[in-house]
Amino acid sequence: MSVVSDNTTSPAPSPRFRLALGLRAAVVFAATIIGTAIRFVIQIVLIRWLGAAAFGSFVFARQWGELMAKLPDRGYVLGSVRFIPRYLAAADAGRHRGVLQRAILGTLRTSVLLVAVAALIGWALGQDQSLLVGFSLAIVISLAGLLRAAVQGSHHYMPATVIMELGQPLTMAAGFSILYWLDRLTVLSALLVVFGAWFLITILEAGLLRRITPRTVVSAEPVFEDEEWNRSTRQLFLAQLGIGVINISDVLIVGITVGTIEAGVYAIATRIAAIGRIANAAVESLVSPQIAAAANDGVEGYPAIQKTIDKAIRISIWPSMAFAVFAIATSEPVLDFIGKDFAGGRSVLIILVLGNLADAVSGPSGHVVSLVGSERTYAKIMLTNAVLLLAIGFPAGLLFGLVGVALARTVVNVGWNLALFTVARSQFGLWCLPSSRTLQFRS
Repeated sequence: MSVVSDNTTSPAPSPRFRLALGLRAAVVFAATIIGTAIRFVIQIVLIRWLGAAAFGSFVFARQWGELMAKLPDRGYVLGSVRFIPRYLAAADAGRHRGVLQRAILGTLRTSVLLVAVAALIGWALGQDQSLLVGFSLAIVISLAGLLRAAVQGSHHYMPATVIMELGQPLTMAAGFSILYWLDRLTVLSALLVVFGAWFLITILEAGLLRRITPRTVVSAEPVFEDEEWNRSTRQLFLAQLGIGVINISDVLIVGITVGTIEAGVYAIATRIAAIGRIANAAVESLVSPQIAAAANDGVEGYPAIQKTIDKAIRISIWPSMAFAVFAIATSEPVLDFIGKDFAGGRSVLIILVLGNLADAVSGPSGHVVSLVGSERTYAKIMLTNAVLLLAIGFPAGLLFGLVGVALARTVVNVGWNLALFTVARSQFGLWCLPSSRTLQFRS
């Protein structure tokens, strides 16, 4: 049943709220842009230093670690965004301490076990050391992501983002420079630098979380609501797994079906295309605690959620569209500059850039569906589309190469955004698309 119409007349957020959200979004956006630029420069330098073949092997191993990192937290990344704002608002120190303890220790134990099993299997199959180091990235990436989400749920997403988006690439840049100066830069040593950078970010995020967590929570006796947490986080975990497969597996599909050199070409195209998602991701992360807090009020909170959605779309859609135009216009000279082996990725880049516009157009639809009360539906949508990507991605890669995989990824990207919009509209009456109201610079 529709509860909030597209023409809702509920009170608009205060000017102070708009200004604060806009300033935080600007800082997060700037940090993410700078961090992405540094990472992009690092990719180009590594290509020049390692060569296309070795760079492809580096990307292939790193992607395995990033994919495995989606498994250990068991749904507590999104669960932290959902539960921590509630416990903060209610001053429920026991449950706040409990959810943090359960999430952090559970993620650490599971990630270590997962990496040990994967490394044992890889060793038995005769895989080289670089792939085994790639597996180990799952430990530090999963912990860093969880700690960042816990900080985000505590309404301090901006400093957590600055630490991760600037600290991680700057640390990698320093490490790679030292290796190059010592003439020790190889695929294995490069992966060790990536591991070290993520380890440092994990320590910094943990320190930030400790600092912002109220003393009453730190000293409280933990209270565990296992039944409620497991019910919600189980579905959120399945959703995160689906997201991880969608965001990472296309590079692995290219590496398996076409080759590791082509995986490097495809990875560069995805890195460039992902810049167009920065504004949307930054704003989504900032507004998700507000969505979760308003969702606790039930139907009465839906008007506030709709206003937050409108604001998020208004802030993110224009820079996303501007980047798409710029990226398509400059795709050929940019890829030529990176290297002659990467010029063939132009079609892939254009396809992915256009597909990523679906994220900006649908706004924070994923957070709306998952945080307002449809975790099961959210999980089904993301898992279905992850399976769809695997089902059409492998044959597309075998038949049409890089372009085929890019088209498969774009179809899936548009599909899950459309499905989330439909659920948000039909179940909650929330409109997660641009309208004449949301496209105005002022509301």
